[in-house]
This record gives sequence, structure tokens and C-alpha cells, in this order.
Amino acid sequence: MPELNGFYWEASCSGTIDVMGKNCPMSGSSSMCSAAAKDRVKTIPVKGVTGQTYTINIEVRGVVGTRCYTGGTRASTAALNETGNNNWWYAGGTYQNPTGWWNSYELHVSPSTGDASGDVYYFNGSGVQGGDACEREATYLINYKASFKAKGGGSLAFKIHDENCKGLQNCGSDMTPTTACTPRTVDLTGMSVQPPANFVQPPTNNTWRPQWMLIGVTSITSP
Repeated sequence: MPELNGFYWEASCSGTIDVMGKNCPMSGSSSMCSAAAKDRVKTIPVKGVTGQTYTINIEVRGVVGTRCYTGGTRASTAALNETGNNNWWYAGGTYQNPTGWWNSYELHVSPSTGDASGDVYYFNGSGVQGGDACEREATYLINYKASFKAKGGGSLAFKIHDENCKGLQNCGSDMTPTTACTPRTVDLTGMSVQPPANFVQPPTNNTWRPQWMLIGVTSITSP
């Protein structure tokens, strides 16, 4: 899967809606947070034999904001790590707080593989409802390996949903809105792929510091 191996996924900041603190606009070309502006989707085709089920093994590193989901399975039950790496892979389910203002990172696999996940996965499942890691005005490091199934000839839809079209910048774990933005850098040592040649850490999007992640494919097996 050449399109997935080395896929750089950035929550690019753009738009003219008003933001405060360490937020950045994510309304795109819209001057308001319309229904269409709340979702950003990038679709990648699945290669291979049409209809054949494959297991795709990936590694993920980056810096993202928190979000909690329900009805699925957390890959790790470890507490949020303020300064180190987190494994926030979450298989199946949906948003714990559907009207929450914190952005998602989602993968929707089509057509159905019959997997227990319902072919839906989340990259930033930071905790469980009732804890203190669900919705924070902060960003954290992620570093983990995960697997999912897909069928040849199908598609992978990578989606970011932000209910208020205001994303958190890569400003670290300090949740005080008036303090300076201190972007995190991510250790990519030993990763099977590297980001695009023009990539510089921390990435800058206009004057903003966006969240981002890099995905590498470590292997593909059948089934």
C-alpha cells in the first residue's frame, strides 16, 4: 500500500473564524463552522486482489490532542503520559461525547470485513469517560503499533472531525491558554518510513503549529 506507507496526516489550520488561546481555525475556506467544514476526509485505495481480506500492520507516531470514544476496545489502559509516548489506538465504537469540541482522528474501512470493530478505528482514544484524559486543551505524543483488516479493491477513509472547527495546536501539555506555545517534536528514530523530504519539526502551517502524525506500514498479511 504505497499511499499508506509514509502517510503524513496533518490537522492543518486554516480559516477565518475567531479563535482564542492555543486553538487554531479549521474551517477551511468557510468563514463559519458549517456542517461541511467540520469534517476533513482523505481516501486511500486498498491494492491487492479484489475481495481478498488483508491484515495491515502499521506503526504510528505524532503529536495529537485527546478524545474519548465508547463502545469499542482500547489498545492500552495505561494512564495518559504527560511527557512521554502514548498508545491511543481504539478499535470500534463512536464518540463518547458527540457534541464535544475536541477533534477526532478516524479510520473507516470499506467494504466491511466482518471484523468486530465494525471497520472503524480511532488514533487518539486517550481515556475513558469520567477520567481526566478525555478532553484537554493540550496535545501529547503518540507512538504505537496497530493492526486492522481491509479488502483488496476497497478504500481507507481517514477523517478528522471537529465540531466547532477549532483545533488545538501542537503546544504541549500546558493547558493554560495564555502561556506561550511550546511545540513538541517527535522522535522518529527506528521508524520504517520517514516524513516527506520538505518536512521540518515542528511543522508550521502559516503562523500555526498543527497537530500531525506519520503512519508506516510494517507488513501486510492474508488474511
